[in-house]
Amino acid sequence: MAVLNQTDIVGPQHEVQRLLGRCLLRVQQYERLLKAMIAVQKLSGTPETLPHALDARKAEASDKTLGTLVGRLMGDYIMKEGGELPDDTASHPGDSIHFGFRMQLNLPAESYEAIKADLRELVTLRNTLVHHFIELHDLWTVDGCLRAQDALTRSYAEIDRHFEQLGNFAGHMEEARKAAAEVMQSPQFLDMVVNGIGPDGQIHWPVAGIVGALRKAFWELSGSFRPSAAAHPNGCNADEPAVAWLWINGGYSFILTIMASLTQANSPRVHRWTYTAEANEVSVVLPDGCVDLVILSCGRTGREVLHVTDWDLAPRLARLDAGISLTGYRLRPGITLDLGEFEIAGRDLSTLDREIEDRTRHDQEVSEIIDALCLPQNSIYRLARQQGVSERTLQRRFRDLSLPTPAFWRQLGRARRAVQALPCRVPLVEIAAHYGYSDQAHMTREFVRWFGRTPAQLRRNPAAMTDLAQPGLGNWSGEIGLEIAGLT
Repeated sequence: MAVLNQTDIVGPQHEVQRLLGRCLLRVQQYERLLKAMIAVQKLSGTPETLPHALDARKAEASDKTLGTLVGRLMGDYIMKEGGELPDDTASHPGDSIHFGFRMQLNLPAESYEAIKADLRELVTLRNTLVHHFIELHDLWTVDGCLRAQDALTRSYAEIDRHFEQLGNFAGHMEEARKAAAEVMQSPQFLDMVVNGIGPDGQIHWPVAGIVGALRKAFWELSGSFRPSAAAHPNGCNADEPAVAWLWINGGYSFILTIMASLTQANSPRVHRWTYTAEANEVSVVLPDGCVDLVILSCGRTGREVLHVTDWDLAPRLARLDAGISLTGYRLRPGITLDLGEFEIAGRDLSTLDREIEDRTRHDQEVSEIIDALCLPQNSIYRLARQQGVSERTLQRRFRDLSLPTPAFWRQLGRARRAVQALPCRVPLVEIAAHYGYSDQAHMTREFVRWFGRTPAQLRRNPAAMTDLAQPGLGNWSGEIGLEIAGLT
């Protein structure tokens, strides 16, 4: 066995330098591929901005560390089956269509956690090589250099294994991209974008071309009211996105989001409804975010009684005797009444709608904030900042108008919008993710709180679903229709 000359240190040190450089170059190759994947994994924008979206994504990822990039990979592209989807809703001009494109790889929970732990070790290995390698090895002796060479050889093999794995992920992404391109070039896709005709033949009228043309003509001819910027979370006049899910190759998927610029007409502040009890009954009244002026008429006595409801914080029971007729005037969420010396006796009910509307107290800006609080991507903090005030100031403003807190409108509005999606053929976990709940269990707790039933129970209760579909918070004039069309 040859005896090592411990004084001949230059050659072994140069070999350590070569092997270390090889490892670091492989790490850089890994980071370059990972940045390229993250840049193309999701894109969004209008027809005008979409061509520049890729450059913006590349620039955004260019200075990120390996740890940050791996976190993005595991949070945006590689996802656990049944997990939450990030909200990719983006701001867009009010008079344009907005396209959103996302690719993702769905893995079983066990595989997902294994890859996540494996990539965490890669980040640790990279940091060790860059920041701590000299501390861990004696590079001033031949024996120390030989041990360092062995460690670097093993490190390179590990980095190379990860690079090959990432290459496989990139291959899956390329397959999904090609499949998406084929779909986008298909007549079915053009029908969906231009004419609003879904793959199942259902027409989603809010995004149909003919509806857009008629709406544009309506605006030009009548100068109809458009909601102010405060109604939209990003300060533009737009409605909720329609989302098309396209699943390919079994576990790989991409999500296409089409945001159509819509406007709501200046909808009335009062909605009239009637109901007659055929027999003695006890009905469940579910929170709707509205105040109702209700006239109770007894057919037997001819007596009429006026009653004004309050905002319900939970389901309540209402007992009605047979023959009682109700005529209700529901006020738009956030609107209150100034009845003063209002009397019902001897009044012509056919003209009561107009008189009640004249007696409403209405703060337009607060009403728009209430509408915005119902959108899943919003928060009280975000809307307060848009108003240029603190959360506490915003709460005080609601209190000064004798309105429930912003949290009330936020929580009830989200639940009422989410419940409208239950008739769709969409898993509950996806509905929960779309409406910003942390998980399905969170949505279930909120449904029980507001509606007294779980989502599964509500799906089996047509009467309750009919009640919840009536005009109220989050769906006063049918604005939830586009969102639900996109989920189906």
